[in-house]
Amino acid sequence: MLEFKNEMLIPKLNGEIYYGVYELENWLKRICFTTYFLNYGPDWPNEISSELKEGLNGNKKQNEKMMHLGGRIGNNMIWSANLSQLIDLFENGKVREQVKNIIDISFDSFRNDLYKLKNIRNLLAHNLALSRKTKTIYQGVYESLQYVIKTFKKEYIYRTREIKDQDFSDEICKYFNEKMKDNDWSEFQAIITNEGKIYSIVCLPVERNGCFKNYIHTKKLIKTYSSEEKDIISFKINKTGDEYGILFTSKSDKNTIEDIIDLFVFDPNFWSGKPYHKQNPRYACYPKIWYYENGSPDFECPKIC
Repeated sequence: MLEFKNEMLIPKLNGEIYYGVYELENWLKRICFTTYFLNYGPDWPNEISSELKEGLNGNKKQNEKMMHLGGRIGNNMIWSANLSQLIDLFENGKVREQVKNIIDISFDSFRNDLYKLKNIRNLLAHNLALSRKTKTIYQGVYESLQYVIKTFKKEYIYRTREIKDQDFSDEICKYFNEKMKDNDWSEFQAIITNEGKIYSIVCLPVERNGCFKNYIHTKKLIKTYSSEEKDIISFKINKTGDEYGILFTSKSDKNTIEDIIDLFVFDPNFWSGKPYHKQNPRYACYPKIWYYENGSPDFECPKIC
C-alpha cells in the first residue's frame, strides 16, 4: 500500500519490513556473540581475523562519535557489525560447528537467508521502494530465521537448567551458595543453575518497597555491572517485572566471576515502578538485555531445511 506524505508517495511496506529486519538483526547478533563467547569467553575477539576486527572496531568508533544523537549504547564490536561482517563472523571456521549446533538448520540455507536479508536491508538503507516481490522473498527469509531464533531462545533463554543451591562440589556454585548462607530470604531470593560451562544466577520475585510488580531500572543495571559487563553473556529480564538473571560462563577469570556473584548477592537497588517500554531506549534496548515471557512460549514449529 502506498500513501502520500505531502507530495511524496511512500510505500508502507518499507516501514513494515524494517520493523522485522530490526528484530532479526538484533537476534542474529545475540546468537553470534553467544557462539563466540561460549567457545572463547571474553577473549573471543582474538579468534577473528585482524581485517575483520579492524572493520568492526572502525564501526564501533564511528558509533561512539554519534552518541550525542541519543542512540543505544553497547561497547561490544558485534553490536556495531553490519550484515556483511555478521556473515563473516558466522562463517569463521573456528565457530562453524558451534553455529551449526545452535541454528539447527543447514548452514548453506542459513547463509543464503543472511545474504537475502542483507540485500533487503540495503534497499531499505537507501530508501528504495519495496514491492510485493520483495515482501514475498522477505517473508520466506523471516520465517526461516525465526526458526533459528526460536531454537536459540529455547536453549539459552527458556531452558530449565538444574538448580544447584546445595552444590558445594562445583567451585562456582560453592562460592555462590556460601555467599547465600546468611541471606534473609524474605528480602532476597536467589538461585544458581548450571549445565556444563554455562551458569545462571537468578533473582526471584519478592515484595520490594512494600509491593510486588517492580521493574529493573535498566540504566542503573548497566551502570552497576559496567566493570564486569564484558564477562557477562546476558542480563535476562522478565518482561512483567520482579525477576532477572545473569548468564555467564566458566571460561571467564575466577576472580571476575566472584566479582559478578558478590555484586549480585549484595542485591543492588535498581528497582523501578516504570515498565520497560517507558524507560530510556538507550538502556532498555541494550543488546545484552534479553527479555523473556513470564511463561515459556510454545516453540513447536515445523523445521525449515
